[in-house]
Amino acid sequence: MLAGRLMFGTNYTSGGLNAALGGGSYSDTSASPTDALAQYRIDTTSNLEQYKEGGGSWTTIGTWNTDGATDTLFDVRWNGTGDTGALAAGSDSLGTWLNLSGTRVWGVEDTGPAGSPLSITGTIEIRDAATLVVLDSATLTLTAEEAI
Repeated sequence: MLAGRLMFGTNYTSGGLNAALGGGSYSDTSASPTDALAQYRIDTTSNLEQYKEGGGSWTTIGTWNTDGATDTLFDVRWNGTGDTGALAAGSDSLGTWLNLSGTRVWGVEDTGPAGSPLSITGTIEIRDAATLVVLDSATLTLTAEEAI
């Protein structure tokens, strides 16, 4: 059995695999005419990261796979709802289980003009790809607003 220390959530295991997700709310507000973009990603080095267009770079906010298991042993999905038409270009599909053989990214983009914030909220889950047992879940909200 693999041993691990979880950074977020509850310690759920399946076949010795451990995983934990960090949820939360991530947002970006930009002055018009600059687009606002808020993103969340799970990368192939087990990092949870956020990105804000205004900040211009990815920031590590946690680690989901701390026991060293191969990332391809896991699947992830985000059941986001709300302003799904604002899902940023290059984002992975909502509501679909995706293997972590590659980096998974979701984003919300407000391309203006200035108006109300655009937001997608939902449950992000990670599971054992072999047994399909959900190991952890968290609520994730992404919001973008191009303001005046």
